[in-house]
Amino acid sequence: MILDSKDSKGAARALAVFEAFADARKPLTLTELSKGLKVPLSSCLHIMHTLVRRGYAYSLGTRRGYYPSIRMKQNTDLIARHDPLLQHVGPILETLRTRTRETVLLAQRVDDKAVIMDVYESPQNIRYSAQVGEMRPLYSTAIGKALLGAMKPAGLRELLGDLKLKSVTPTTITDRAQLERHISESKARGWYSANAENVADLFAVSAGIDLDGQIFAIAVAGPIQRMKDNMDANVKALCQAAQELSPADPS
Repeated sequence: MILDSKDSKGAARALAVFEAFADARKPLTLTELSKGLKVPLSSCLHIMHTLVRRGYAYSLGTRRGYYPSIRMKQNTDLIARHDPLLQHVGPILETLRTRTRETVLLAQRVDDKAVIMDVYESPQNIRYSAQVGEMRPLYSTAIGKALLGAMKPAGLRELLGDLKLKSVTPTTITDRAQLERHISESKARGWYSANAENVADLFAVSAGIDLDGQIFAIAVAGPIQRMKDNMDANVKALCQAAQELSPADPS
């Protein structure tokens, strides 16, 4: 487990425990948790005892270890059903997925990454897949560029100056001046794109949206050739969805 300096150690460790069980999909002993998370055995013991006392895990005995109960799922299901953001954007993004038949993403910028908030997967057999909570680079993804494009010029230049523009694929833009021009031109036309810049054979188009003063981005992503064959229709559907979610100020 790698801790970010901005993370709460206790919260990060508790979340890492649940992630470890999700990866393992089987009971884990304290020793296995300690080694896997690179956390002291005493800390794992304290976390698991707390989870057991709160009803979020149960013990299978010293040799068999622990396993989470369904209480967390019950709570997260209840939370998700009343998520005000997804209740608002969900129907529009589902319609966008239906119109494009490609995977649709919703993301928000957190520091120097784009964090996937929701995913509506394409119904087609060959499709782009992503998971909620995954982080994407800002500079090499369409959804990241849309989030960059929503920033004020001074803040954008400062952030681009701090970003390490590593080449992820042969088409990744690694020159800061070129990236800044690309974002500026994309902002002027109203949508952003990434052509196999972060994932080979993937093309995506994206647009930023303002939800009550909070900036998000939506994207349509799929195989390059299929996306390019339907470029005009996909961009039109994307921009219409963005307009519905973030209508222009009539003033």
